[in-house]
Formats: sequence, C-alpha cells, structure tokens
Amino acid sequence: MAARAEDGVACFLCHSMAAVAEGADPHPEKRITRGDKGVMYGPLDDATDAVVHGTKKSELHEGEGVCLACHDHDVPAAGGAPCCTVVRDWRDSEVRDYMRCQSCHMRASRDTPVARGGPKRTHHRHDFPAAGDVDQARGGWELAIAKTARGVNVTLTNKAGHALPNGEPYGTRVVVRAEARGEGGAILGSAEQSIGFEMLDAAGRPTIFAHEAAKRGVSTAVASGEERVLRFELPPAASYVATLGYAAFAPPAAALARVDELRAWIRSNRPQVQLRLQRLDGAVQALARPMPIRTVRWPE
Repeated sequence: MAARAEDGVACFLCHSMAAVAEGADPHPEKRITRGDKGVMYGPLDDATDAVVHGTKKSELHEGEGVCLACHDHDVPAAGGAPCCTVVRDWRDSEVRDYMRCQSCHMRASRDTPVARGGPKRTHHRHDFPAAGDVDQARGGWELAIAKTARGVNVTLTNKAGHALPNGEPYGTRVVVRAEARGEGGAILGSAEQSIGFEMLDAAGRPTIFAHEAAKRGVSTAVASGEERVLRFELPPAASYVATLGYAAFAPPAAALARVDELRAWIRSNRPQVQLRLQRLDGAVQALARPMPIRTVRWPE
C-alpha cells in the first residue's frame, strides 16, 4: 500500500523536515522542526536546486528521525498514553545495529534517476510498503505448525524491527486461524486467536475513539525477534492448516460493543442515516476479514 497525496502524505510533509540544533531541545528524540522556507531536505549531498525550491542535505533523512513525527506518538488527550510505538520498539530491538526503517519500508532502487532527466543513482523508493502490502507483511513473519495430542501448536516469529502489529489500536490486528481437515479437505473444526492491543477510556473500557483514550490496555503484540507459541485444541484429523492474516480494522470485541451502542443510538434517533449506516457496516465487515499472509500445513 503506497503513501498517497490524497491521504495527506505529500512530498512537503517529509522533505521540509530538518533537525533542531544540538542542545536546543531538551528532548533529543523530538529534535525535528521545519527547515528554511523554500528548501527541501534529503539524504543526497550532491542534489541541485530545483526550479521551485532549493535543496540541502539532511542527516535526519538518513535515519529513523524523519519517521518519528508520524510513526511514534502518544495520545495527547491521555496525558501521554503510548499508542503508536514503532520507532521506540526499533530502538529497543537487536536489529537497530544493522536495519533502519528505510531498509524495509524504502528499499533501494538502483541505477535509476531520482528526478526525470537526472543522473542514474541508487536511491530509496517512495511507495512505503507496510501492512497493506502482502509481500511486505509476509517478510515480517515466520510460521511453523506442530501436531500435539489435543490439536496443534502454531509458532510465530516476528522478523520485523518492531512489534507486530503496531500503530493505532483500531488499526491492523493479526489473526491466526487453525483448521482440522478430513481426508477430502472438509473442515472438521477450527479456532482463531487475535493479536493486537487496546486503548482504554477513563472508566477502563476499551475504545477505538482517540479523544476518549486515557491509557493503554491489554497488549498481545509480538515483540521484534520474539517467538510466540499459540496452542489450538482441535479434533483428530488427517491434516491441519494454520493461516496468519492481517485484518485492517478489527478492534477488540469490547471496543466493538461500544460501536454497536452508537449504531443502536443512530437507528433510534437518526433514522434518516440508516442507509448510510448499512453501507458503513458492510465496509467495516470487509476490512475485518483477515488478508492471508502466510499458511503452513501438517503434514507438510
């Protein structure tokens, strides 16, 4: 899934950023500011000025600093409750010594011009693949399955540089489904486990509304480098299949209950939006269906 201008992610957003001078900010992890007016910043030290803007080299764009402003933040209304912790996770991981954000989400494109008519060089692609890109998501996981006396164990290994899933609590969740299958492939039994985290309101109830979030609740996200064994009780069968998938919008059931309360209120008090609500329900259901990422079988 590419970052698009219509989603509010345009060139200016990242390339107008510059680092705050050393010592000018008491919080070094937040040393980001807007640079000189009319200047675009990037990692190249030999870029020439364009017709509409000047150019300057920026060390900020060579590391995680440029990603920090959007991909690591707390919920302001909650007085700093951690929400998206991608960069913090990466800084605490073992991969930080050899892998940057750009290593996975801005892979190198070799021998191509940065701008039309420019010299051929190695630079970073700007399609920013993430959870919505199947190939990118698949690279973040290893999956294994083993038969047990009562079903199967499925082992997940997070190969990414940060916890998975991550981002907003009402965003992506990881869903692992295990099935017992008969000789002809018929499903004899199945079970699912969902992995993610939740934000709680002041009363301790799970919520998907950022303005209500007061603190972080239960988290089952898999840390970078972690191996997680999920146990599934299933009936005896000729074979077993396990699938790991991403659901773009599948918040915890307790948070969805709050949404159901809102829907009920709308149906009772705003019948004129009933049709639009039905369309919204359909869209939410579609986003909640896990997109298959990896599948393993026993026996192989």
